[in-house]
Order: sequence, then structure tokens, then C-alpha cells
Amino acid sequence: EIDGRILRDDGTYIVAESTLVPGTVAAGASTRAHITFLPNAAIQAHWNNEVDDLVFWIEPPAGWEVDRRGLTVANPPQTVSLEPRKVELEIRVPDNAANGEVTLPGYALYYVCEDVNGICLYRRQDVAMTLRVHN
Repeated sequence: EIDGRILRDDGTYIVAESTLVPGTVAAGASTRAHITFLPNAAIQAHWNNEVDDLVFWIEPPAGWEVDRRGLTVANPPQTVSLEPRKVELEIRVPDNAANGEVTLPGYALYYVCEDVNGICLYRRQDVAMTLRVHN
């Protein structure tokens, strides 16, 4: 943390992958977002489970609806772990949405450690999902 801001993880520690199913929808329809967070094995990153859970927050554009803006993934009982952590949510496109691509911004907050006896860090990772709207 620098001056009260949480430092960003650009994917160095945790790799985030998002998929929208379907990835192209009509105005008024819904899609399901699947986001997976996985520690980067190349640097022996792992979850620090002694502190807060992973939190994911999405900021849909005006008029868009989500079933949950904030989601939490509970830590397992082990002190450290390597499992993928997943969040899912439903997104509803407004009836009057224009054709084209729309970016749905979200972010995750989590505690991650680097290497076997490395430093543990609190990080934020921005996750932008792109959806194509057609009428």
C-alpha cells in the first residue's frame, strides 16, 4: 500500500481469466461471467489464507444489471494454498443497449505470497470483460 492505495497486480502473482457465456448477446438478454484467479506457479506464488477472503467487485455501466456487484471467495482452512478461486455472476443487458462492444470493469482484492518463504502482499487486480451486443 502506498499513500492508502492498494498496489496493482498486473498478473505477476495471480493470473485472472474471464469468460462470458455467451460472449455475444441481444439487447435485453443475459450472459454469465466466469472469472478464475490462479497463483502464478512460475514464481511459486500462493494464497495467504491467514487474512481476508478474495473479494471481487463489478461496476456495470449505467442501466446494466448484475445479480451481485460484490462477491467473496472464502479462504480454505490451510495457511497457504494453490487452488484456483472462481467467481460467477449474471449480467443483464439493457433493453435499449446499442450494438457494439461493451467493457464491463471489475476488480479483485486478495492476499498473495511470493515464493516459498517470500513476502505476503495485499493486491488489487483489475479485470475487464468485453461483451458484444447485437440486435
